[in-house]
Amino acid sequence: MSMEAIETIETDLGTLNIYHDEFVESPFDMYDNLGTIYHWHRRYNLGTEVRDEEEIPKGIRLPVYLYDHSGITLNTSGFSCGWDSGQVGWIVAEFDKVREQYNCKGINPATRKKVLKVLKAEVETYARFLEGQVYGYILTAPPPSPCGECGKPHEPEEVDSCWGFIGHLDDNMIEDMLGNSGAKRIEVAA
Repeated sequence: MSMEAIETIETDLGTLNIYHDEFVESPFDMYDNLGTIYHWHRRYNLGTEVRDEEEIPKGIRLPVYLYDHSGITLNTSGFSCGWDSGQVGWIVAEFDKVREQYNCKGINPATRKKVLKVLKAEVETYARFLEGQVYGYILTAPPPSPCGECGKPHEPEEVDSCWGFIGHLDDNMIEDMLGNSGAKRIEVAA
């Protein structure tokens, strides 16, 4: 398989090449999420499939909407296109899990507000995953001087790599990648 870098950054440790990560697991499989998506969509596996809402456990919940047009995405507020979108389920934080996570006996309005924020963020992360906004990097050291015998340049040596960055590829994500690798961006004179 041939990968083509979508962004290249020169650092103090070498070259940081950023790629699309095509082999990442679902964030609901990779992380211990507070919420679980319960859905009734027949064509997509978006979480736990249910036949009717009575199968969904009690808890704090937000609706999950799907937009299906040349790819799919999700949100908790709905889409303006009624033809290609609609509610497909709920994301639910079961009451016992909320009490355990927030170390509380009862769920007050402040805790409920925090939980709703987390549930919305979990759906947003899952939407970025479904949209293919998943990246990784490979940091390579500068190649040593050419081979003394044949004169050909050596292949750069991989120093570090990390995959599974989910979200918009922006300056914040790039800074996370640099921080994760221990590298610092250097300005290259044009």
